Amino acid sequence: MEFMIREGEAQMNSISHQLAQSQVDFLTNEVTVTHARLLDDTQTLIDFQNRQGLVAPETTAQSLNALIDRLDAQKTAVQTQLDSLPSTLNADQPIVVMLKKNLVSIDQQIVQRRAQLASPSKNTLNYTVEEFQRLQMQVGFAQDLYKTALSALEQGRIDAARTLKMVSVLQSPTRPGFPIEPSRWYNALVTLLVGLALAGVLKLTESIILDHVD
Repeated sequence: MEFMIREGEAQMNSISHQLAQSQVDFLTNEVTVTHARLLDDTQTLIDFQNRQGLVAPETTAQSLNALIDRLDAQKTAVQTQLDSLPSTLNADQPIVVMLKKNLVSIDQQIVQRRAQLASPSKNTLNYTVEEFQRLQMQVGFAQDLYKTALSALEQGRIDAARTLKMVSVLQSPTRPGFPIEPSRWYNALVTLLVGLALAGVLKLTESIILDHVD
């Protein structure tokens, strides 16, 4: 009996340890996988920045838009100066020629800057910004997964430590409260034999009495 209790205790403890370790191993593997994904996505983003030669495409696009706004303002100012000139001036007057050249130059710069921002080609800045934002979202998602996996691992270790319950013996085995030896079958057989013997004695006594009566 004591041997069975010891073996049962050892078996229950072994099963509890295996379940807890299995859970921790699973969560550890999840942390490893999510960390590897985070590193891959981060490297992909860095490679994209290196290919484009831009650390922050959004900032570059904002700067480019601001430059276009300034060029538009300059164009308006030059056009205002040109319109304010006396109508009597000839077209070949130096001031007229200079202002018109400035207008052409500003227009060319505006066209070039806008082409950098958007065009049918995928080499424009708006496409670069969109791709950069997509890669940033992937990195952010990977970071969230990694943080969640780390938190789950830490919580899993705490829960595993709590659920590791040792099986202990509450009471040592004792003898049963009723006798089991000798065997019940043996008792029944003895009772039957005694009964048969008593019946035989009674039968014999009855025969003797009947003989005396006759």
